[in-house]
Amino acid sequence: MFETSNPKQPFYVANKINLFPGDIKVLIKLYQPIVGATAVSLYQTLIQDYDAYAIVSDSQGIYSLQEELDCSLKDMFSALHKLEAVGLVKTYLADSIINKILIFQLMNVPSAQEFFSTALLASLLKEKIGAIKFHALSHAFAKELKRAQKPIKDAQDVSASFFDVFHLSQAEAITPSDDVKKAASENTGQKIVPAQVNDHSNIDWEFLKQQFEMYQIPPEQVTLHQREIASLMTTYNLNEKEFSDKAMYAMREAPTQYELNMQLIEEKIAEESQNVRFLANKENPKEEKLDLSGLSHNEQEIVKNAMNLSPYDFLHKVKKQYGGQVYSSESYTVNVINRKYHLPVSVLNMVVYTCLTYNSVVSYNLAKRIAEDWTENQVGDAVTALKRINARKQDNHKEPLIKTQETKKTSYGKKRVEEGTDWSKKKAKVNKSVSAEELRNFFKNFEEQNGMK
Repeated sequence: MFETSNPKQPFYVANKINLFPGDIKVLIKLYQPIVGATAVSLYQTLIQDYDAYAIVSDSQGIYSLQEELDCSLKDMFSALHKLEAVGLVKTYLADSIINKILIFQLMNVPSAQEFFSTALLASLLKEKIGAIKFHALSHAFAKELKRAQKPIKDAQDVSASFFDVFHLSQAEAITPSDDVKKAASENTGQKIVPAQVNDHSNIDWEFLKQQFEMYQIPPEQVTLHQREIASLMTTYNLNEKEFSDKAMYAMREAPTQYELNMQLIEEKIAEESQNVRFLANKENPKEEKLDLSGLSHNEQEIVKNAMNLSPYDFLHKVKKQYGGQVYSSESYTVNVINRKYHLPVSVLNMVVYTCLTYNSVVSYNLAKRIAEDWTENQVGDAVTALKRINARKQDNHKEPLIKTQETKKTSYGKKRVEEGTDWSKKKAKVNKSVSAEELRNFFKNFEEQNGMK
């Protein structure tokens, strides 16, 4: 994913595509609710910006796209990233003589049939427009597809073949002449394929195949289920090692363990994900009566989110506010802390919040220390947790929240720094009452006692 704050960044469009009325309908009705109107406008603008006779030095800056779209640079790149994610545009960065240049490769708009066959796109569209409108759109496109062709039943194909009509020498038919081969070569170009969701660009498929080969699962099985695997890894934020481990754990119940049973794997991962979400709708009834009057507006929002969201959703929300992304290790940490300490959901969310106020990620060591402290001090709701956090921030030297064996006071996320001695401020103490003769006798006796003579 590329982004720049330089509006003079040069670019050019690498290929030409044609939009037909059916393509425009799919683009507006199916893609626009997902990517937005700015992205659709950008896609059509790039189509019109293709110039077969332009050279690299003629490339314009991306500010020209801003002017045509009437949007900020940030909004333009946001729209571009959405087009890249659904596969309508591929972006390349190449070195030119002067500087780097952006190259946009455009993909054809898929048919409605291909769109609805892509589970990620169809699911996202349903989430965006709602189930009722989604079913209405699906029904309308399906009806249009059926009307485009009448079925042929109980009929025999009596079409004439090529050789029934045309006569060609046997030698030419079997082995085309050099002129024919040359013509075929001259008219060979890169085929523009329909857009495909960019859902697995960062997955190391070779490593994943090696992981499954250790369990006697052939690599062909990974290739066969590549799209389903990518969808699961993206949805549940899993890396290659985590997915293979979870898949093989799920497959222990499969009738045959030499093929990937994707339905069983998906069910088990989804079931385990519920443990990560910790029954989002099952909150402690006592927490509904918490007194929020003494809290600021921001603190009330934090407590409400902690009470109403599952830890998984709360983690995503807070990380989004801080401008970060959720790593699979963080979800795993939250899952382990929950199973180990059995904290109420809102209190567990406050553990997540506290970790992220000190660090950019939810680390296991810090979450463990906080959970142990709150368990020991019977912190049972989000308000009590927040007050304990605020008390610690105000005065680190009052009642210690975390005690070491030496009962040293420390903050949740702060490291204790040893203070060195400033020897420049230390002066040697000189006893002026000692004479030179006494010093000579002292060193003489010292040398004799220690065998230095």
